[in-house]
Amino acid sequence: MRTTKAASITQLEVLGSNYWMPAQEADRDVGIPPQECVRLANSLLRKGKEARGQPGNNPTFYEIIAYSRKALDFVHAVLDIAAGFSVRVFASVVDAKASAAASNRLRKDYVYLFERYFYFLETLPPRERGLVIFDELDKTKSHILLQQMAAYFLGTDPGRYQSSRIVPEPFFVHSDLTTGVFLADLAAYILGWGWRLPGMVQPCREELRPFATKLHGMQFHGERPTEDGLGVWKMHSIKYIEQL
Repeated sequence: MRTTKAASITQLEVLGSNYWMPAQEADRDVGIPPQECVRLANSLLRKGKEARGQPGNNPTFYEIIAYSRKALDFVHAVLDIAAGFSVRVFASVVDAKASAAASNRLRKDYVYLFERYFYFLETLPPRERGLVIFDELDKTKSHILLQQMAAYFLGTDPGRYQSSRIVPEPFFVHSDLTTGVFLADLAAYILGWGWRLPGMVQPCREELRPFATKLHGMQFHGERPTEDGLGVWKMHSIKYIEQL
C-alpha cells in the first residue's frame, strides 16, 4: 500500500493459509440493534484480553455474531478511508503451488512489483521518492533479501534505472506495531483469498469478493510503449504470476 511518500511492498501467495471466517457468523439471521452490536463486540474483546481461559468468560452466541459483524464493518471502513486518501495498491499475487526460483537472484514477483512501483513514481513530481518497507522476517531471510535487492538495484540495468526513484535500501518493521504494514497485511490476505482474474483456477472465498473489489479499484493503471515503439501495453499494479 502506498501513501504520498512511503510504500509497503507486499508479495503474497494465493491460498497459502487458512483463518477464521467471520462472514459465516455475521450472516446468521439474528437481529441485533447497532448500539447493542457495539456493546456485545466490545464485551467479547474484553473477555479475550482480560480473562481468556477463565471459567465463566466464554464468548456468547450473540457476542460472536456481533464481533464478526463489527470486524467486517471495520475492514470496509479501513478500505474506504484508504481509497479516500488515494492510496494505491501494488501486489504480486503468486500461486502457492508455484515452484521456487532456483537462483539467488531477486524473485520475479519482486521484480514485477518494483517495476510497477517505479512507473507509478514516474507520474509524480521529480523530487518524490518511494520507500520500500517490509514486515520483518527472521534475520537470515532478511539478510538474503537485502543482498538480492542490492544485486538487483546495483547490478542490473532495470534496477539501476529504477533506483533513481525507489530508495533501494528497505526498512524492516513489525506489522503488529506499524499501522501501514498492518494495512498491507490486510490487503494481502484479501487478495490471496478473494481476488481472481479470468483464468485463475484457485478456489475463492466469495464473502471476501466485496473487499477484493475495493482493492482492485485502488490499483494504479498506466501505459508503456511497446519495445518496437509502435504501440502501448496497459499495465496494472496488481499482477498475477503463475511461476517464479
